[in-house]
Amino acid sequence: RLLLVTGARGVGKTSVVFGGVLPKLRARTLPNRQHWLDYSWMAPGSDPFEAIARLLCPERAGKEPLVARLTQYLRQHPSHLRQIVDRIGQGKPAVLVIDQFEEVFTRCHDKATRQIFVDSLLQLIQTPESQHRVIIVLQSEYESQLADFPELVAARRSARIPVMSPSADELHT
Repeated sequence: RLLLVTGARGVGKTSVVFGGVLPKLRARTLPNRQHWLDYSWMAPGSDPFEAIARLLCPERAGKEPLVARLTQYLRQHPSHLRQIVDRIGQGKPAVLVIDQFEEVFTRCHDKATRQIFVDSLLQLIQTPESQHRVIIVLQSEYESQLADFPELVAARRSARIPVMSPSADELHT
């Protein structure tokens, strides 16, 4: 349910996700894909809850009050993200891609917000009845900062996909 794509800056982590993983999902080549919700991607920015609220809110005029209310609701408790995704999707599993996850450390300066955000992602994928998926794209130089979140460290043991720079031979193939 969790995929952590890591690698050096510029190595192609985002390209692997957007050029490989998501097209496979969108092509419905994975089991039950027609029943999945695809929220594509977001970057956490300085306020990851606002970023998620914008992602979840439908595009329409006058959506700012809805984004503000949803942002506040998401901040209140880690279970709220799962509740909202479940309600919007009416039980369908969702795929959430968080690109540039290092922004949680570099742009979000409130430790409590970071903790609730990570806890929200974990609750989204770890609830037994949940089938949601989270794909995190992270520069490898920030992996050590994941140590602040023991549950995320434990979850990533089997979910880490390192992306390496291709060799000259691989580039010619």
